[in-house]
Amino acid sequence: IFQVGINSSLGISAPGALTVSPRLNNSGLFVVAGGQVSLNGGSSNAPGSLIGVAPGAELQFSTGTHNFGNSHFIRDTNLDAGTILWSGGQITGSALTNEANLVWQSGSVSLTDFTNTSTGTFFPQTSDNFQAKVTNNGVISPGTSPGLFNIDGNFTQGPSGTLLLELASPGTAGVDYDAVSATGTMSLDGNLQLVFLNGYTPSSGDVFNLLSSSGTTGDFASVQFPPESDGTLTIGAGGVVSLDVFTTASTTTTPTAAPAATADAQLDITGEVVTGNTSTDDSLSTSAGSSETSASDEADASTDTSSDESSEESSEDDEDAPAEEKDEDSAEQSSPGNNALECTP
Repeated sequence: IFQVGINSSLGISAPGALTVSPRLNNSGLFVVAGGQVSLNGGSSNAPGSLIGVAPGAELQFSTGTHNFGNSHFIRDTNLDAGTILWSGGQITGSALTNEANLVWQSGSVSLTDFTNTSTGTFFPQTSDNFQAKVTNNGVISPGTSPGLFNIDGNFTQGPSGTLLLELASPGTAGVDYDAVSATGTMSLDGNLQLVFLNGYTPSSGDVFNLLSSSGTTGDFASVQFPPESDGTLTIGAGGVVSLDVFTTASTTTTPTAAPAATADAQLDITGEVVTGNTSTDDSLSTSAGSSETSASDEADASTDTSSDESSEESSEDDEDAPAEEKDEDSAEQSSPGNNALECTP
């Protein structure tokens, strides 16, 4: 018998796999500091006892009966932890609190209360009955992708809890997608996180019965869907919680390009497109010409007014100015037709 007394601790570090056949009686702190340790002779963990596994290490509760009386699976001070594995035998006792990484592969479980704290992760990988009142404030992820977590008792998820369920296709619960069932009632809060497996893409009408119980109260505070998907969660009669999931991928519409000009379209000197076989003898557009004439008249009027106001002061300068400058002034005051845009079709 391995004995760990009250206020005492025992640490085991194995270079590989170590099987401990004698029974472990733990009233203090039992730690696996490294390697893989398997308890094959059963164990008794007194109220207040602690069991810890260092990062990278593993502790297996295999054959025999393992009794827990208000015991704790703990993490180290950095919130790191290895793996605690239930891989056979019988798990019994009054209460067990998990703050570490716990995997239930096989073996029977009969507890009064099981609490998964905010730092705990629990992976039930067998569909055997888990006899206990289950409270989740950490992360519970059923199955081996996917699987069914059967609770013989009540299930409560607190505000900090996350239920992580994987969906491969609609079909059979525990085979095609994760599900949780309870013989008692369910009280829901916290987060529901969904993960798609094997490239699953939701189609309209896909429905999953995720939870079942004798009665459901509350609701998830949030539901986390994979990208480009959404759904509707329905709490129905008889405690069945179903999910209707669908995609939200948006489609991109390519703008339609404007029709290209025909090969025989031509541009007249007013800048307008003239369609058809237009000859160079076609007359100018009346509206365009009128606009240009009006704009030129306003410009000329402004120029004339400015010239009149300054004509007296600049008359002597104009008489002395070279002939070339006077010619340029005359060109600036030419008729509106000289200001029209010239374009060769």
